[in-house]
Amino acid sequence: MATTFPTKPVGPVPTTVFKTFRFLKALPDDYLVWHHLAPWQKNKPDFLVFSPNQQALMIKVSNATPDQLQSSIQMMLIGHKKEIFGEYETRVLQDFHKDLYNRLSGSREVTDQSNNYIRSIVLCPNLTTKQLTRNEFATKSKDLVWLGKEYLDSKKTDKWLSLFSSESLDEIWHHHIRAMFTPEVVVPKELTVRRPIQRNLEAGLSDFILDYDQELVLKADLELSQEAEDLAKDFQTSLVNGVVGSGKTLILLYRLRLLHGLYPAKKFLVLTHNKPLIRDMQMKFYNLNGDLPNNIKWQTFYGYLYHNWPAGTWLKPLGKKRREEIIRDVWLEFFKQTNITEGMLRSEIDWIQDQVDRSRNGYLSAQRRGRIARCRARSSNPARRRPYQPQPECSCRNHA
Repeated sequence: MATTFPTKPVGPVPTTVFKTFRFLKALPDDYLVWHHLAPWQKNKPDFLVFSPNQQALMIKVSNATPDQLQSSIQMMLIGHKKEIFGEYETRVLQDFHKDLYNRLSGSREVTDQSNNYIRSIVLCPNLTTKQLTRNEFATKSKDLVWLGKEYLDSKKTDKWLSLFSSESLDEIWHHHIRAMFTPEVVVPKELTVRRPIQRNLEAGLSDFILDYDQELVLKADLELSQEAEDLAKDFQTSLVNGVVGSGKTLILLYRLRLLHGLYPAKKFLVLTHNKPLIRDMQMKFYNLNGDLPNNIKWQTFYGYLYHNWPAGTWLKPLGKKRREEIIRDVWLEFFKQTNITEGMLRSEIDWIQDQVDRSRNGYLSAQRRGRIARCRARSSNPARRRPYQPQPECSCRNHA
């Protein structure tokens, strides 16, 4: 099964596009398939497919029916060219090639040979190949391949594999084709902290692109479930782990832009733990999107709780300074003459806050694997410290 970006179609798509997506997903495992998503870009090809040898297919799906084809033929016979079948699909694919050539020619010396690198296909799931032979564009076009619904037969994937006869893409072609077809994964250089890699490339790559793993995360579960639509009981979460600078914030912002474009009437909430991060994310989102829509809210987590907590039950969180003062006072009153340091008391309080059961009995019976015993002393001399040894539960008066 091929890797698809996204893993399933998003939103209402024509039946012809859905059939094509399902078929392309059945290609072998080492094939990559992109479905065009960017809602701010109209009139683009529907699919981009890469073979293991970095050969590319560009596909535009036609919704034409036999009746529309027949009507188009009749219009041509009487000289009426308003509804010529295939003209729109041809123009979309040719414009993509032209834009790609212009993009590449601005950074390297190229000739307009994009057709040698990208095989362009017009796929007609409602028409047979025999019916397509009656189409003027299908019979006269040299740069495009016209395919009928026979090519969506799951038993005939070999026919598709034989279409990958174009030249293999080098790194520059690969970069620019992805950047044009999936603009939602392009990262402007001013939004990345990554140092540029010094490579001897004929064309300067002015922008970065999310890698495949990042793009899969970006486009996972974009389709809202019925439960989510109805604000019902089911609640889905996605956890993204990564080291500093790995692109977690960028994935969030790009996903927000994509979701906002797909569902402009929805409301969105972004929660962080501090206001400086909110301002930084707002600035980056403005650079990506060109504005800050009113239906996107940016709040700190505690600020969100404060404004949405039931009236009359809110306990105001302690500030950091006041918290430290209370811990200090408790330590001075109860633990100064013991082996427990102020830092140990603070660490214990932090640990308690992470436990589900914070009652006295819950605290005394909690599993303490990985933590020191409750009243275990440590020497102030590092040279005399002993390796940690698990201690039995303490029954001293401090924990009675």
